[in-house]
Amino acid sequence: MRRARRFAVAAAVTAAASVLPVTAHAATADVTIPGTFFSPATVRVLAGDQVHWMNHDSRPHTATADGGAFDTGPIAAHGEASVAFPTLGTFAYTCRIHPFMHGTVAVVALVLAGPAPPPAKGGTARLTGRAATGIASVTLERAVGTGFTVVASAAPGVDGAFAFSVKVDAPATFRVHAGTALSDPVTVRPVELKVRISATRRGRRTYAVRARIAPAARGTLVAFQRYVPERFAWRTIARRRTDRSGLVRLSVRATHRTRVRAVVRAGGLLIASPSIRIGRRPPFG
Repeated sequence: MRRARRFAVAAAVTAAASVLPVTAHAATADVTIPGTFFSPATVRVLAGDQVHWMNHDSRPHTATADGGAFDTGPIAAHGEASVAFPTLGTFAYTCRIHPFMHGTVAVVALVLAGPAPPPAKGGTARLTGRAATGIASVTLERAVGTGFTVVASAAPGVDGAFAFSVKVDAPATFRVHAGTALSDPVTVRPVELKVRISATRRGRRTYAVRARIAPAARGTLVAFQRYVPERFAWRTIARRRTDRSGLVRLSVRATHRTRVRAVVRAGGLLIASPSIRIGRRPPFG
C-alpha cells in the first residue's frame, strides 16, 4: 500500500532564486522516478502549486534542493511525496542518496501551452494557460521578425485559466505577458491533415470501410458519411476515433450503390476524404 508523505517548502529560499511572493491557484505537477532519474527533469509550475514525486523504482530516493529550500526526505520504493512552492524562482535539486540524479523546479507567474495534437494548416489553434492570482489580464503576443506583436488580451477565470484561439497557416511562436511576468514562448506547427478512405467487400451486402488520417494521431474523431441523392447532402452514419496509427474501421451494409466518405473537423476546418462507392445494385433498381 502506498503511503503519501507531504512536506512544506522551507521559508528560506536560495540566493539564486528570485524571491517574489505570489498567491496562485493551487495545482499539482507530477514527477516520476522510474529509475535513477527524474522524469521530467525540469517541471514548470505556478507559484502556490505543488510538485508531486512518485517513486516507481525499487530503491528509495529523495528530492533535496541544492540550497536547502526543501527536502522530501527518503521516498520509499513505490512511495510518494509532495512539496508546495509559494514563491517564484528556479530550484535545482538532487537525490541525496544518488547525487548524480538532478532535477529542476521552475516556479513562474504565467504558463502557456500549445495545442496537442497540432492543428490543421489554415485552421484554429487553441492556446491555453494559467496565471497566478492577482493577475487581472494577460496579453498574447506573436513573434514577428526579431520582436513580438500583440494579438489579443484576456482576463483569467477564477481558477487562473485563460485561452486564446488563433488561426495558423504556418509555424508561429507565441507568448503571454502580464506586467513584468512573461511566459516561455510556445511554437505551434500546423500540419497538412489528409484523410483517406478505402473499402473491402466482406459479404453480399457488407463492406469493411477503413479511414486513415495523416499525420497519425490517436483519438481523432472521424465521421463516416453516406451521400443521400434525394437531399443532395451527406448524412453521418457513424463516428469513430482513430487508433495510434491514425486508422479507424467501420462495417457498413450496402445493397444499392452509394458513396461514402470520411470527415474530420480540425481547428474549424472540415477535411473530407475523396468519396468511394460501395454496393452493387443501381441506386434505384
